[in-house]
Amino acid sequence: MRGTLPLIDRFSNVQIRDTVLNAINGKHYTLAVVEHFWCAPYLQILREHADHVILDLHNIESVLHERSSKVEPWLLSIAHNRFARLARKMERQWIPQFDLTLTCSETDRQSLMSRVSGVPVVVYPNSIPLTKQPLVEEENVITFSGNWEYRPNINAVRFFHSKVWPLVQQAHPQLRWRLIGKKPQELQHLVSGDANIELTGAIDDPVKELAKARLAVVPLLTGSGTRIKILEAWAAGRAVVSTTIGAEGLPTTPGGNICLADGHLSFAEAILELLDNKSKREHLGREGRRTYEQQGNWFAAWQSTEKWLGEFAPDAKLGAKSSSQPSEASNQILFLSPESPYPLTGGGPMRSSSLLQLLTRNSDLHLVTFREPGTPHPQTFVPDGLVNLLTVIDLP
Repeated sequence: MRGTLPLIDRFSNVQIRDTVLNAINGKHYTLAVVEHFWCAPYLQILREHADHVILDLHNIESVLHERSSKVEPWLLSIAHNRFARLARKMERQWIPQFDLTLTCSETDRQSLMSRVSGVPVVVYPNSIPLTKQPLVEEENVITFSGNWEYRPNINAVRFFHSKVWPLVQQAHPQLRWRLIGKKPQELQHLVSGDANIELTGAIDDPVKELAKARLAVVPLLTGSGTRIKILEAWAAGRAVVSTTIGAEGLPTTPGGNICLADGHLSFAEAILELLDNKSKREHLGREGRRTYEQQGNWFAAWQSTEKWLGEFAPDAKLGAKSSSQPSEASNQILFLSPESPYPLTGGGPMRSSSLLQLLTRNSDLHLVTFREPGTPHPQTFVPDGLVNLLTVIDLP
């Protein structure tokens, strides 16, 4: 293993940095926003091209690796312990050099400040677009949604399938478990052979799909940041059963807008109680929907930026750009994201697109993003008129 984190090596190696430098050569920006810690080393070249540079952390990488080391098999555990040490070192090296760092939650903010003291850190909460609650018929299904390439999600499926699902099935043999998200092939080895487990693959409207379920489960054992999947279940008006770590950082009220349970027996008991108690299930769903409408949507998240947005992008206004009503842009903004903010599938793109659309009002925005081999070109998905310049860098 090299002396750096794998995703930093993937997205921020010298050859790719030279390509980014060529894309911004001759340009100057009011503000540069760097998405994910994986791209923190780009600060070296952005300083010469931007008045201010902000880092947006989707996770605290050192926390993610520390926690993952406790649930992975021994060989992967050793790797995660090493990555955790590297992440702590790199966080202390890079984060103090940014003008501002954004985190998903107050929990992450406090965790980061305990590791890197004396740095400006503010919370920009995860959120999803404001949408009406879908009116669909409830099916005899429970759901879990996520990107199935993400190791914490895979470990959650393994835990639930081996320890929780048998207990639930015993009491409700006709119940189906629907796994919603891209890269379902990553789960085939875990769930094959069970006719009551469904893999949907990527879908266009996860909120509508979640609304078909009796409840959503979030059996995460590790992770960092906050979970978009819970916000989507709340938007769908569905009850959520989550581990404590799965709901970390979100505005939760146990027994109000969510049911928290740790350990396989408690988790199974919570599911069974809600399956047998429609009134309680609907109460959790209503309160979750209320939380989403008040705190979990883009407009609510944008309100949290008033204290810092004016300092770094003076003429930016809350709201999304309207291509039919062009404005004279006074801010030039660079938005550097290792994964394309569009399409809106998954927690990473959802967070990035929220911040990107916030910054587009009264701003000319240059989006620089990367494309993995064999994936569609991001231009296909970026809304017309949203960005003024799009640079896509193809990864080897």
